Amino acid sequence: MAGRFGRERTHTNSSSIDYGIIPSRVSPDTLETYIPKRTFLQHRVHCAQRHLISPAVLKSFVKGLSVALPIQVILGVVCTFLCKRYNVYFDCQMSLFVAPVVFPLAFSINACYQRRDKVLDDLSMFKGAAVIIFYCHRDWCVPAGFEGVHFCHRSMKLLARLVKLIKVYLVIEKGTKRSAVLKDIDQCFSGIASIT
Repeated sequence: MAGRFGRERTHTNSSSIDYGIIPSRVSPDTLETYIPKRTFLQHRVHCAQRHLISPAVLKSFVKGLSVALPIQVILGVVCTFLCKRYNVYFDCQMSLFVAPVVFPLAFSINACYQRRDKVLDDLSMFKGAAVIIFYCHRDWCVPAGFEGVHFCHRSMKLLARLVKLIKVYLVIEKGTKRSAVLKDIDQCFSGIASIT
């Protein structure tokens, strides 16, 4: 079949491709070792935990508390009680109380969205670079005289493995598994660099 620029492109059977360049740690069942298999009931419980308050969320909430919080709560209760008991009333603008709450909240929400946009930009740049590497390996074989070497098949397999490992790395919460996935990601980068 004629490819771009009129040259002949040959497609080979995937069983005849030599994948010796792929690192030994990045095997086809690598991803299954990181993501545990769940039964239907375990899957439902996991989905419910993601949408409800989990112990990890409570732990992070408690970690954010400081010594000043109980003092502020006690002062607020005591002041409210004393004002009610001795009929102390005064007129003040609510903006004095709303502004210190609303502005930090709005800025923190805005910062979260900015971080999300930055991550999406980085992910799109990574995917674009992966596509460029694949097209380079596909189109430079024949002009470089490497017709017998199937760089595009090797790079496609390594790049697909790399994208899956990055997805697993972002989903996994345990540090020991994350470090193992990070080693596999490093070996995928090494494999891609060795055939480039």
